[in-house]
Amino acid sequence: MIFSSRRSHLFRSISMAPTQTNIIKNEVLIVEDDKYSLRTLSTILLSQGYDVRGVADGAAALVSVGIQQPDLILLDIQLPELNGFDVCRHLKRDAATKDIPIIFLSALDEVVDKVKGFDAGGVDYITKPFQVEEVVARVQTHISIRRLQLQLKNQNRELQKRIYERNRAEAALQQINEELEQRVQMRTAELSQLNATLKDEIDERKRAEIATLQAKEQLEATLFALPDLLFELDNQGVISTYHIPESEWQFEHSIQVFETTIHELLPKNAANAIMNAMEMASENGRYTGNHFSLNQENLVKWFEISIASKEQNDAGNGRFIALIRDITARKQLEEQLRQSQKMEAIGRLAGGVAHDFNNLLSVIISYGELLLRQHEGISPTAKRQIDQIIQSGNRAADLTTQLLAFSRQQVLEPKIVNINDILTNITKMLMRVIGEDIELNLMQAENLDLVRVDRTQFEQVVLNLVVNARDAMPQGGKITLETANVYLDDNYYQKRPKVQPGNYIMLAVSDNGHGMDAITISNIFEPFFTTKEQGQGTGLGLATVHGIVNQSGGHVWVYSEINQGTTFKIYFPQAKETDFRQTKKQSTLSTTRGTETILLVEDDRVVRHLADHILKLYGYNTLVAGDTDHARELCETFEGDIHLVLTDVVMPVLSGRELVQQLQEIRPNMKVLYMSGYTDNVIVHHGVLKANTAFLQKPFTPDSLTGKVRETIDSE
Repeated sequence: MIFSSRRSHLFRSISMAPTQTNIIKNEVLIVEDDKYSLRTLSTILLSQGYDVRGVADGAAALVSVGIQQPDLILLDIQLPELNGFDVCRHLKRDAATKDIPIIFLSALDEVVDKVKGFDAGGVDYITKPFQVEEVVARVQTHISIRRLQLQLKNQNRELQKRIYERNRAEAALQQINEELEQRVQMRTAELSQLNATLKDEIDERKRAEIATLQAKEQLEATLFALPDLLFELDNQGVISTYHIPESEWQFEHSIQVFETTIHELLPKNAANAIMNAMEMASENGRYTGNHFSLNQENLVKWFEISIASKEQNDAGNGRFIALIRDITARKQLEEQLRQSQKMEAIGRLAGGVAHDFNNLLSVIISYGELLLRQHEGISPTAKRQIDQIIQSGNRAADLTTQLLAFSRQQVLEPKIVNINDILTNITKMLMRVIGEDIELNLMQAENLDLVRVDRTQFEQVVLNLVVNARDAMPQGGKITLETANVYLDDNYYQKRPKVQPGNYIMLAVSDNGHGMDAITISNIFEPFFTTKEQGQGTGLGLATVHGIVNQSGGHVWVYSEINQGTTFKIYFPQAKETDFRQTKKQSTLSTTRGTETILLVEDDRVVRHLADHILKLYGYNTLVAGDTDHARELCETFEGDIHLVLTDVVMPVLSGRELVQQLQEIRPNMKVLYMSGYTDNVIVHHGVLKANTAFLQKPFTPDSLTGKVRETIDSE
């Protein structure tokens, strides 16, 4: 991230108080002749709690170091008169300054410069323009290394002092032994025995020190690897020791001192949850279960508390060990399970009424269209009334489709498509939908990979998201549609276990509307959830998007900020080679009429008569059966060719699939077209939905029925 003043508030919010010691003061000297770079680096480091000095040339840098040595130097290579390499060599030749870590700064990323910098004595290299995270990370790393080096030197010096004192003691002891030996020859043996005993005690003490050091190192290594937050505290909430893994935990307060309280270190709800858990642990010895949540970067993270009681301290207060574990992934899986169970229940309800409802809609819509086509001279009033019947039927069919879509029950007809082409084709329609006060921008990636989706359902996804974005900007604004090839890696998979790593095609729909808070985001895919006024929406738009995308093998990601806008990112898997083999080229139909013979099998009398009537109007010969026995009889006794069997999937006695198997034993070359008002799950249960199976979803219209019949007959 390139530093800018607009992001300064971010540095303040994430900064942590640097640990102060008697050796390291966290003081950084910046040697930079460019005022903007000097100001930028100073702002970054000051926001992280470092003391900063800045000079503009090499000579001034040497003077500044001579007056007061910094803990680290950020040194520009290109300096007037004395360049960065010469300054570094000068400092490294001086025994007093040779250990100060130096990080070179340069606008060039040349390997030769890097090698030259390291040869001169530099420890690292930062390339301009600066990236905040890189600068902070490198400075923090080398100051930490410097701190550890100084600590090691102090420890070595202390160890040498102890060895020296021990050697002096042993020399004194040897001298005493010699004096005693000279004075009292009779006590020589006793003194020798005393020395041997003393040596054993020293060896035992050394072994104990080594064992203690090893145990300490092992404990520190265990704590360092532990991903959980660990406290030792009393029943008043006063902490004596704690461990916070920096990479995983971002609390508002992070005070790295001892004898602080839990209320100073953690947010209020977390501190209260820990205090309540300690009360439970004081009664039973240990307790696990209290959960609390924190909002981090517009995401909600959940944590679980485990408490074990310990002995009392000197003040008589009970001692406890508290472990705080991140259970966000577990909570997400539990929520996904609840959502899946809810969607399954709604899906069963939607699927239960879909078949009969779709049969009724087929009759309403088709007869309405036939009335308009067959009756010339119909009055304008009657025509408007029939149009209203057809429109109402289509709206009911759309509602059925949405109900099945969000419950992932609708029948899809996926094809290999380029979503850039689809977006280009529907742009004019989208602009009519959003109105003139909203700007629509397309950012389409070149060489976009192909996906395997149902084109109609994909258009529905785009339309729903665009309408949702439009409604978020009542005063006007801008909507951006962006496509890209992306690769989702294992890190993305760990955060979203249901998403497999691999190549995806991304569609992002962004607006600059009023945005959403975290609570709203957590509910937007719920069926019938809406933030609009009553009567302004069904609450199915985003639920439908979620259902279609998931059924197509993709997933949805949402990001939003209040008064900033919202972005929906849709990820579809890249089409595989097997998808191309499964996709069949559809011939362009010049007409839906024909003269072929069709065996029509439908147990619903009204739908059967409707389909028969439509097919005859379009020139086809029909053999009509209301049950499977009659259909088998017609297939056996009819003397001419039967070009196609059009059968319902779910019927009494035999399913459509079972009937077709029997009929194709009699007429193996007869083509098959299935139709049903049932949902995807029911049709799969009856063994129909396989690759390249011709299928017609109810409710149908005269055009959709005859078009699918013509397509199936003409297929290879």
